[in-house]
Amino acid sequence: MVDEEIDLFLNDFDKNQFKKDVEFLLEKIDFVKNQKFEIKKPELGLTNKTYFLKFEKINKILILRIDGENTEFYIDRKFEKIAVDFLSKNNFSAKIYLKFRNGLICGFIPGKDLKTFEMIEPKMAGKIAKRLAQLHSLKIDQIPEISSRKPFIVDKMFLYFEKAPKKFTNEKLQKEFENYFVKNGVDLDKNVEELVKMMEKCRPLFAIGHNDLVVGNLLYDESTDMLNFIDYEYVDLNYRQADIGNFFMGVVEISTNANYDAGYDSEGKRRFLKDYLEEFGTETDDLEREIDVWMSEIPVFEAASHLLWSFWSLFQAEHSSIDFDYIGYAIHRHQMYLKQLPTSFQ
Repeated sequence: MVDEEIDLFLNDFDKNQFKKDVEFLLEKIDFVKNQKFEIKKPELGLTNKTYFLKFEKINKILILRIDGENTEFYIDRKFEKIAVDFLSKNNFSAKIYLKFRNGLICGFIPGKDLKTFEMIEPKMAGKIAKRLAQLHSLKIDQIPEISSRKPFIVDKMFLYFEKAPKKFTNEKLQKEFENYFVKNGVDLDKNVEELVKMMEKCRPLFAIGHNDLVVGNLLYDESTDMLNFIDYEYVDLNYRQADIGNFFMGVVEISTNANYDAGYDSEGKRRFLKDYLEEFGTETDDLEREIDVWMSEIPVFEAASHLLWSFWSLFQAEHSSIDFDYIGYAIHRHQMYLKQLPTSFQ
C-alpha cells in the first residue's frame, strides 16, 4: 500500500506548470523515472479529472487522477486507499503507485467502455453478473477497516443529504432548484426517512461493493475475454442488493433525460440475478424463489440509488467546476426516485 503522500496540490490551469508538476511526481515512481511521456486530454467524468500518461520508450500507460473540488467532504480518501490496496491484491483494481494531496497515479486497465446495448446483451450481462458476484465474495471479515463500516447506501444517503446545499450562491441555480424542489413541495427529509425504513426491512446481505457501476466504469478486453470494473473511489461496505440496484440504474448514459427503461427489463434482471447467485454460490433449494425475493428488494435500492445521486448532484452543482447540468440531473434523478419507489414493501 502507498503510505507516503506527496505534498503537492496539482492543478491543470497552467499547462506548463502542470507538465512540470507531473514530471516531479513521476520522478517518485522508479520504473518511469526519467522517461519521456505524453499527457493525453482528460476523459469525461462528473467527479474528477482523469489523464492518460503515455511513455515513449516503455510500453506502459498510467492514469493520473485529480480529485474534484471539495470531494473530500463526501469521499473518504484515506479509506479509498485502504480498500483499493485490498482490491488490487485480489486482482480487482489497478495498483496505486503514488498519492498526492488532491489525487493519485495508478495503473491502467485495458479494455473497451461498454455501452448500454452491450451491457444488457445476455452473454455480456452474464459476465458482469459473475464478476460482481466474485467482488462480493471477497473475504473482508479479517479486515476491520472494511467490515466494521456502515453500509454505503445508508451512510452516504445521510451524508450527501446533509452536504447538499439548501441555498445556492448562483442565482440561476437557486431558481432552478426552487422551481422543482420548492414549488413542488418536495420533502427531502421524508424521502430519506421512508426509504431508510424500507431498506431496514431488507436482508442485511453485506459485502464490499463498487457502488458506482455506471457507463464508463465497466471495461471489456476482447483479447483476453476479461471484464473489469474501474474507478473504485466510492468503494465501501454495502448491501449487495444496493450495488446491483445501482448498477441496474447505471447501465444507461448519464444525462438529464436518461431513459432508465432502456436498461434491463424484468426478464433481463432475473437472468442477471440467476447468473449472479449461481456464481456467488448461494445455497437454496429453490433458486427461482430466491430470485423472487431479490426482485422484491431490488426496487427499494434502485429508488435509493436515484435519491442518493440526486443529493450528490446538488452538492456538485454548488462546488464542481466541471461543465455539466448538475441541477437538471438532480431533478431528473429525484423524479426517477418517485417513479421507482415501491408503493408498498413488506
